[in-house]
Amino acid sequence: MKDTSWLWVLSPIAILLIAIVGATFRMGSWKCGVDKGIKSLHKTTKRLEKKIDAILMPAFSSSSPLRLTEFGERLSKEIEAKEWAVAFAPSLIEKYEGKLAYDMQEICIEYAKAKLQLSTEDEAKVKKCAFENGVDVETIRKVLGLELCYVVLSSAGIAH
Repeated sequence: MKDTSWLWVLSPIAILLIAIVGATFRMGSWKCGVDKGIKSLHKTTKRLEKKIDAILMPAFSSSSPLRLTEFGERLSKEIEAKEWAVAFAPSLIEKYEGKLAYDMQEICIEYAKAKLQLSTEDEAKVKKCAFENGVDVETIRKVLGLELCYVVLSSAGIAH
């Protein structure tokens, strides 16, 4: 009869090796899934931070006259609102000369929100800024209006 005692020794070792390889494979798959979950969580957290910033850090102060907050200044820089306002202000200065500062503020903001026709490139810039900062397009247009108001009031010699 043949000696089969070596089978009793190698069988548990083979089973143990198969179990280790299987566990290693499963751990790799699990780690990959965890990594994807962490990346997704990170993206979601970034979006939530922007939304919370928009709620907790509004673009405008509540004092009168309206002023851009730090968040509003950041939005203004992203869309280059000051440069746009300097180029556009002369058409409004002539049209509304002699108005009160409050009236000019309201006119400029309303104009930027409702009547302003932006180029396709500028409109895309406004939408991109709104999307990336978690605010609506109306907020970005209000930033444009406030920057326009600053230029109009400065040119009229009215402190803002």
